[in-house]
Amino acid sequence: FAADESEGDATTGELPDDFADQLSNLKNLIEEYDSEAGDVLEGLLARVRGADASHELSAAKRCLDGYDFDAAAEALEPLIEVHCK
Repeated sequence: FAADESEGDATTGELPDDFADQLSNLKNLIEEYDSEAGDVLEGLLARVRGADASHELSAAKRCLDGYDFDAAAEALEPLIEVHCK
C-alpha cells in the first residue's frame, strides 16, 4: 500500500483532501446496509486519526460493529452536515 498524498496528517489532525467524497461514499454504503461500510469506515478512521472528525467516526464504527446501521448514520450526520453540503 503506497502512501497517498491526499491522506490527512495524523500529527496535525488535518482531514484528507477527499474526506467529503469518502464520507459521502460511507453514508451511501450505510444507507444501503452494505457490510463494506465497516471496512470503508476503518480505512477512513486510520486516515483521520487525531482530527476532530475521528470522534464521530469512532461512534459510527461502534454502531456498525453492532450492525446498527441506522445509529451509525445518525452518528455521522454532524460530519455530513459540515463536509458534504
